Amino acid sequence: MMCRKVLPCVRIWSDKCSSKYGRRRPFILAGSLMISVAVTIIGFSADIGYLLGDADEDHRVRRWEMAQKLSRSFDKLQE
Repeated sequence: MMCRKVLPCVRIWSDKCSSKYGRRRPFILAGSLMISVAVTIIGFSADIGYLLGDADEDHRVRRWEMAQKLSRSFDKLQE
């Protein structure tokens, strides 16, 4: 849904852009930075929820435990 509204606006703005870096590069950079921030926030969403008052700790997954599980499964795939 957002693509139908956001992408045409970005296309119009980028067509009118007269940056010394080109018409598309500033928008690609801004978009990639926003996506990086969003992915980081999603990664810390359990901790952010806990800090904002979510007291249900049973459903929280510790990042280090998950990283160890993922690395073990990756090692198994490498064998």
